[in-house]
Amino acid sequence: MEQKTILVTAAILMLAACSQSEIETEGQATRQIQATSVIEGAMTRALITGDVALSNLTFLRKDVESTTSSLTDFSSPTATITGCSRATSGGAITFGSSQDYDKEGKKTFLRGYTTEGIKTTNTRATVETTEWTVNGKTDILLTDSWDAGTYTDSKNSGMTFKHLLSRIEVICQAEATSSSTLDVVKAAWGKVTKIEVLDAYPEITYTHSTGAVAASGTTKAFELLKDYTSENATFVAKDINANGTSTADAVAMIPPIPLTNSPSYSFQLKVTTAGAAVTTGQPTQIEKTINVSLSSSAGSSNEAMTAGQIHKVTLSFKADGKNISIAASTIETWTDGSTGATDVDKPTA
Repeated sequence: MEQKTILVTAAILMLAACSQSEIETEGQATRQIQATSVIEGAMTRALITGDVALSNLTFLRKDVESTTSSLTDFSSPTATITGCSRATSGGAITFGSSQDYDKEGKKTFLRGYTTEGIKTTNTRATVETTEWTVNGKTDILLTDSWDAGTYTDSKNSGMTFKHLLSRIEVICQAEATSSSTLDVVKAAWGKVTKIEVLDAYPEITYTHSTGAVAASGTTKAFELLKDYTSENATFVAKDINANGTSTADAVAMIPPIPLTNSPSYSFQLKVTTAGAAVTTGQPTQIEKTINVSLSSSAGSSNEAMTAGQIHKVTLSFKADGKNISIAASTIETWTDGSTGATDVDKPTA
């Protein structure tokens, strides 16, 4: 009997302790998660500089054990927070719904991304993904996995949005030989009507479980645009510029193109012009494919395009109407705008 009394007493004490713990937890004041952020390179669209506001962001939230030091897997998140935004001044994040820390002491991790251009967010399949369709003028940003801390050890800084795309910018100019060359070059080639990047991926995919970001879809020729900001940015036929021009004629933001073992080049451009002027009938269109080999240091070549970099190529149109060489190429990082030298392969025809 005495043993039963002791067991009953112990059970009552345990229940009382649990009840007291619940009362203490429920009595705790809520503590909101607050976050500030920076943007890699402080840009969203390529021609906008400085700190910028972002709207219609989505964040994946996952609450895990407090001892977790880092998190990659955001599949089956604790919450998917839509309608979020980033302020211009200070980069403060406003969540679409109030986000409070877990009172039981779990640690919160967050990962956010821009939603413009999203093709689909697949959360019902075995592998959860978010896929964007690339239009050439809209940047796609994704944060690192951000540790927001716990109820008793909160954090509010360290979140960084990073670019998932790379930029290509092309300048078309006449070869430098004499003052009369420009008119000769224009007559030999006609207007530039189209510039394409070959074997470009039309989509980019973020896999929630692994954190992997990769180009996706079936590769195709991607037409460069006239600029990043116009509502209708479709490339418009234009004259070849005088030698020494520095303003880009055609631009795009696309997923980085991976290297292939053979042939050896970083990427290919296909240039189409209206053709040489004729006295009767219509000019014959000219198409040229140009291999571009990028190098960030002496002795290297055929380096891959990477996200967060600007690849600028200056094309030199010859007066013979048959050859285009690459007069110059630079790599400028999206992060700090530094410029490095590159080596390029000049086409033989």
